[in-house]
Amino acid sequence: MKYSNLESITMDKWNLHTFTEHGVSTDKIKMCYVDNSCKMLDILNYALNHTELDIKNICPVLWKYLKSRKYI
Repeated sequence: MKYSNLESITMDKWNLHTFTEHGVSTDKIKMCYVDNSCKMLDILNYALNHTELDIKNICPVLWKYLKSRKYI
């Protein structure tokens, strides 16, 4: 599977799943913004820079991926 484009503001098709005949009310949907940006990469960087979790030890696979993409 091709990785997502973190610079894109469009949700990937594989992530647009719901149960059959199940909808989500628009009042339950809200855009996430960090420093006036809704870009996933900006939100990810904010989360990584403001966490107290030891991601390197808790999730080494994620840590390796983030390092390989130069996100950390």
